[in-house]
Amino acid sequence: MGAPTLVIVGEKDVVSLAHARQMAEALGHGTLAIVPGGHFTPVTHARRVNALIAAFLGIEKPTFKGSG
Repeated sequence: MGAPTLVIVGEKDVVSLAHARQMAEALGHGTLAIVPGGHFTPVTHARRVNALIAAFLGIEKPTFKGSG
């Protein structure tokens, strides 16, 4: 039994969407989230990425600092 894992990938990332899907599936308890952008998505779309992580961890209202 594996731990729940969140795989986040940008739709134009270096990692292909097909490979990201394979990673999530191979984990057994993997969840795939595809967000706009490329490899710097955690920086360029910080609010969306943080919201995904917060939801995955069960945090209802994440606090955001900075832009994104």
